[in-house]
Amino acid sequence: MDVDEAENQAPAPVVTDDETVVAELGSVLEQIEQEPNNIFLLRRQVDLMLQVGMVSEACDAASSASKLFFLGEALWHRILDANLASLTTPVNLDTVAQVLEAFAAAEDEYLSPVIFQLHATFLVGLTSTGDITGDDEVREYLDADTMRTMLRNIAERCNGLLNEIQAWQTWIDWEVSLLHDLSGSDKKEQIRHIGDLYLARLQTPHTTASETSSAYSSFCTKYFTDDYEDRLVQATKASQDAKWKLDREKRHGRTRTDFEEQLVSTTDVGQQAQLLLQYVDWETDPAAKRNKKAKGPQQDVGLCRGVFERLLLVYGNAAAAAEDASFAAAHVPEMAQQMRDTASAYKAAEATIWCRYFDWASENLKPNEDENPVTDVAGRAVRACPESGEVWNRQLTAMEAANDIPGIEKSVEKAQGLIVSNKHKQSVASLVELFVTHASILHRRYRELPANDEHPVFLNLVAASDSMLKAYPEGDPSLRLEKFSISWAEVAAVELIMDLIALLSTPVRSRDASYQWTILSADTQARYGDVDGARERYNKAIQGPDLDWPEAVFEAFTTFENVHGSLETIQAARKHIGTAQKKLNRRREREAQAQQAQQAAYAHPQAEAAAPVAAEPATAPAEPAVEPMVVDSVAPAVASTEAAPPTSAQEKSAVAEKPSAAVAPGTTASAGDKADGEVEIKRDRENSTVLVTGLSPDTTVARVKAFFEESGEVRECSMTEEPGAAMVEFMSAETVPVALGRDGKKLDGRAVRVSMLWRCTLWVTNFPRSADNDSLKQLFGQYGKILSIRWPSRKYVDSRRFCYVTMESPAAAQEALVLHKFQPAGESFPMSVLISDPAKRTKRTDYSNCTLFIGGLHPKSTEGEVRHLLERYGTIVSVKVPWDKAKNQAKGIAFVEMQNKAQADAALEANGASHRGRHLKVEISDPQHAEKNRGKISNAQQATDRRERTVYLFDIPPGSQEGLLQQELEKHFPVRRVELFENKGQARVELESANDAGALLLRSDKLEFNGATLRIQDHSESKTAPAKPAAAMAASTSKPEASSSLSFAPRPRKTNKAMGQAYRPPRAAAATAAAKPSGGSGQDQFRAFMNTTNEARKKADEEAKAKASADRAKREAEWQAREADRKRALEDGEEGSEAKRPKRGDKGDE
Repeated sequence: MDVDEAENQAPAPVVTDDETVVAELGSVLEQIEQEPNNIFLLRRQVDLMLQVGMVSEACDAASSASKLFFLGEALWHRILDANLASLTTPVNLDTVAQVLEAFAAAEDEYLSPVIFQLHATFLVGLTSTGDITGDDEVREYLDADTMRTMLRNIAERCNGLLNEIQAWQTWIDWEVSLLHDLSGSDKKEQIRHIGDLYLARLQTPHTTASETSSAYSSFCTKYFTDDYEDRLVQATKASQDAKWKLDREKRHGRTRTDFEEQLVSTTDVGQQAQLLLQYVDWETDPAAKRNKKAKGPQQDVGLCRGVFERLLLVYGNAAAAAEDASFAAAHVPEMAQQMRDTASAYKAAEATIWCRYFDWASENLKPNEDENPVTDVAGRAVRACPESGEVWNRQLTAMEAANDIPGIEKSVEKAQGLIVSNKHKQSVASLVELFVTHASILHRRYRELPANDEHPVFLNLVAASDSMLKAYPEGDPSLRLEKFSISWAEVAAVELIMDLIALLSTPVRSRDASYQWTILSADTQARYGDVDGARERYNKAIQGPDLDWPEAVFEAFTTFENVHGSLETIQAARKHIGTAQKKLNRRREREAQAQQAQQAAYAHPQAEAAAPVAAEPATAPAEPAVEPMVVDSVAPAVASTEAAPPTSAQEKSAVAEKPSAAVAPGTTASAGDKADGEVEIKRDRENSTVLVTGLSPDTTVARVKAFFEESGEVRECSMTEEPGAAMVEFMSAETVPVALGRDGKKLDGRAVRVSMLWRCTLWVTNFPRSADNDSLKQLFGQYGKILSIRWPSRKYVDSRRFCYVTMESPAAAQEALVLHKFQPAGESFPMSVLISDPAKRTKRTDYSNCTLFIGGLHPKSTEGEVRHLLERYGTIVSVKVPWDKAKNQAKGIAFVEMQNKAQADAALEANGASHRGRHLKVEISDPQHAEKNRGKISNAQQATDRRERTVYLFDIPPGSQEGLLQQELEKHFPVRRVELFENKGQARVELESANDAGALLLRSDKLEFNGATLRIQDHSESKTAPAKPAAAMAASTSKPEASSSLSFAPRPRKTNKAMGQAYRPPRAAAATAAAKPSGGSGQDQFRAFMNTTNEARKKADEEAKAKASADRAKREAEWQAREADRKRALEDGEEGSEAKRPKRGDKGDE
């Protein structure tokens, strides 16, 4: 199920078997007794109760659950609709009170116009003759003043929502309806009151201001006939400020109306979220806040809050829709889990917005006697995203500011239960954030207490460590809690350092395999006298097989012995390091041999297929287009701006199956170039390249190289697309630890950050085919600055959809991992977003040998049916049933990938089997099937067709990417293939048809790419231009250019037999043709004509602008003269004789 579609339709899961639903409800209730904080189970409980008609119980369960988490707009709407539908009229006062409590609980979540409108409609119906009416007691309670207060409160809560009109419209309609039962002075008072309501509404910015003004005009026509004009003048003046905020307040060239119009025309959830993010940036622009003058942009606190609330509602609805889709897909566990992962991704993004909302509110909103808006935002945030540690951090700091110590302890206990009970990818980081925040609050509170084993912070850290290991036995890869514990002890409790290190030395995978923990703990032990303990820790660490960065530990161990050891201990350390190094090298060589053999096996058939065409090496292996790319799950990297190391010895291998995202892959020796069993570890780009950020815009490559000259020999240094960052590759990975030690040093007056490049780089795949460089920048840009995006070449496989996104820091890359498993609108598979870890490469299978082609399927056959047909023969890795969008049905074929070739061969027995009355065709899939069919066309016909739709581009700037060039061209014309010759600054472009090629050649607008204007020709400059006149050919004495492996010269055309004498033009025409320059004179004439036309149009536009400017200046002078005359008349005492008129600014609106 598509998430966006589910969000738009918000369907309730349909279950026809009541007994099944009741049984599932019983099972859910039993699980809730064991896990009372499980959000998924609590939501499922409410959903099932509604399905079986337990409306009252569902309302009670929802009210209790809403104290822990947000149920969301869609689920509350269903609950309230069911509740109202179950009422019997006339309702009594107790029932009304229960319904109002349910509305209050729903409105305490997201700012939902749908819920507000339902609430207002319910109130109005109680006092009228609608479907739900109240008894006499209810009517007596809901008198005019009480109703007015309730409706006003609902309408005022929607004031910041510029697109919301329904709640206010319900209120004003109710006020107008009271006029029918009033007379005399009461009626006049009510008319005056309604007029004031219209004026107040016109002073509030909203998108339907013109409709409100028209309605007020009609109201005045009916009830204010005597002072109609004065009323309209007053309304015009009252609405000026609101109109200015809506239509004329500009920042960065945009107004609020621009955003609102875009939002109205956008139905896609992802695009709405992106627009609202830009809207939030616009509203919270610091320049508007600093503007103290009366004119110019001003920050409106109410409108800022409104945009924040609208953005949060979009993310909340998307997450809830994904959760509901997981209910509907419960019979397909994989799909249900995918939907839950999507919901978690939306919630992670929503948590980021809540944190930003809280930070903005803390700075801009001040508490009053009735409420503290900052505390309100924090309280709602932890209910909206209870699994987020960052959100709980905001709640605890708000409580600390309010000195609510008991509340802090209760919140920590509550947060711990919610995070542990609702585990997801970010749960470890969230729990660590909670513990560190709590410990830091205690440290600030008990800073002056003496250091002993009864210290509150020490006890808290001990308890936090135990809780962490119970919930997550593998520990926290970032080691934040361990680092905080040692730092706190060094500052506030030196006597407890050894106790803390002993406590944190419990065997845990995240600590045992971490070079950071080994060096940190050993260095701390040595500094505080436990030299033997530090030496023992180093010896134990280097013997471990899973240490993430052995070289760094080797170097630290050597430094430790040089400072603290004797000659004997230094020699012993060298011996131990040498032994460990040999084991490490042997392990890496074995891994390199396996990878090189696998790469050679894959590259051999690829090389044969690509032999006829000279090409550059592809940037990444081509993946089958019929299935989403599958990547091994990546363990969370260190989520900090510290430079982080490789995570295993495997990544030291020189032969990369999946190339690094850092730089283009280099050429490595094939398996045949070396003797059997001999492996030469060559250029290791993944582990020898660092990213340097924080550079000055004026910093040059030479300055960066000089900065690292003491670290080791630099192989290559290049600046990134975005200024202020550079990539530095060293000759050896062993010099990287020294380079990382430069982190925080100053270069050209700025402190720079040095990180491993692969830790800052994301491997992204399975994004929509329509996605381009700009859309991915917009998607990933919300998690941090993007330095570059590398795209693969598509000249051989057009279906390749992956890229490498380099973020500004490892922390930003970790933040962007929330997009993993995110499913864009209209896509069948979720995106894969993973750290480009060289140790986590997916081992490629021989796709052609393991994939079956299934033909003869019925158009209504499903993926499940195909799985059922073949699952008896082995494990099915994936199934793809292509969809015919034109016919809105399956194409009748499928591609099934088995686990290995033996299982695929066994599945061939299904060939000829009957399914839905059809005989199936089952065979091994042939990747070259389409190429073989195309090969039936004669080579001469192919060459002619290719030449007719091929053009050549020149003056391409250096450093350009072939993938980006193809994206730019596809914005204008359909493109089949692009081949870039970077060393020549040229490209060969094969378009979809000859008509497209002609249109590109005759294009009047300049084609710009990477800041350069490209030249377009129908022939390469390395060839002889086509259709050269005979005279020019005779006069030419230059030798032909030497042939190049990159040139596209066709084979010599065979001479055909004579078919009769050809037509010869007259001599005059021939002489004229010979005198003309070669190369498409008709195109030159057309371009000259278009240039002349454009110049004439431009000149006419300039003349029109000059005339308009002169007329405007003339009118301004006349107005100034009239104003001067009026002022003189006033000074002469003629003020009484001149009629009042509105200000100049009001004239146009009146």
